[in-house]
Amino acid sequence: LTLLNLQNNGLSGSFPLVTSLSALEFLRFQNNSKSSSPTIIGDVPIVSGCPLLNTLDIADNDLSGYQEAPWPNVDFRNLQVQGNNLTSTAVNNILSAVEATGLSANNFGGGGDPTRTLNLGGSNAQPTNGRGNTFFNKLTARGWTINYPGS
Repeated sequence: LTLLNLQNNGLSGSFPLVTSLSALEFLRFQNNSKSSSPTIIGDVPIVSGCPLLNTLDIADNDLSGYQEAPWPNVDFRNLQVQGNNLTSTAVNNILSAVEATGLSANNFGGGGDPTRTLNLGGSNAQPTNGRGNTFFNKLTARGWTINYPGS
């Protein structure tokens, strides 16, 4: 399984486990709120068992936290987590985890566009110190494009 696309379905509940999908490259669970129906809640999913994952799109749900340790074996190029209800602590933890990967636009594998994007905007809280956040600064120095509320 290389693509799991469950967007725009009105799914609800906690995020399902995806920890052992070693061939997964694209995980799309965005925009699962439909009218007044519940949506995906809880924490950003644990994806450290998905070393080929380069796109994680979980935007526009009701995720509020992030509890996982750094993602040491994930080759992120595109992270879309905007439009959730992430706290400042969760946003800081995501920035820290992405920074700990050591990924930059300069070590982009596979050819193509070397852009690496992290979108934390929308209804999420701002990171501590905004553009002065240590992890934000390290990532942008390595070529990441980062959006967050108020940026």
